[in-house]
Amino acid sequence: MKTSPQSGNVTFVCDNTIESSRQDEGESPEAKALVELERLIEQEEPKFQSMAEDLEVVNLGESKEEKEIWVGKQMLLDLRQKLVELLKEYANVFAWSYRDMLGLDNSIVEHKLPLLPNVAPSEVSLKIKEEVEKQWNAGFLAVAEYP
Repeated sequence: MKTSPQSGNVTFVCDNTIESSRQDEGESPEAKALVELERLIEQEEPKFQSMAEDLEVVNLGESKEEKEIWVGKQMLLDLRQKLVELLKEYANVFAWSYRDMLGLDNSIVEHKLPLLPNVAPSEVSLKIKEEVEKQWNAGFLAVAEYP
């Protein structure tokens, strides 16, 4: 691939052996250029891989109190240890639960659920009830009176 500095145009250069074999097949120059372009695009495509396997779970809290973070395993061991030590030293800076987020404006975190009190709960409603109870027990929800 060549770029012309004056015009910024890109020119694709094909291997002569490939050109001669394709001319025998009767391909047009446009088709050959398209095949070459596709080959170049495939070479340039980023190869994505899951990073989940490259993470190590580290608990910054005590044994009874979980404060888990994930640290990349690809970091140098010395650097990773220093990072974990630093994060343990400043673990109290992070909000680990809703209770740690004091001073949040209620207009941001309050939601209104317009429910009918005499309606029989469906299976979905039971799942919602379980989730609401879980959030209630965690201190994430509070009762609010609406006019």
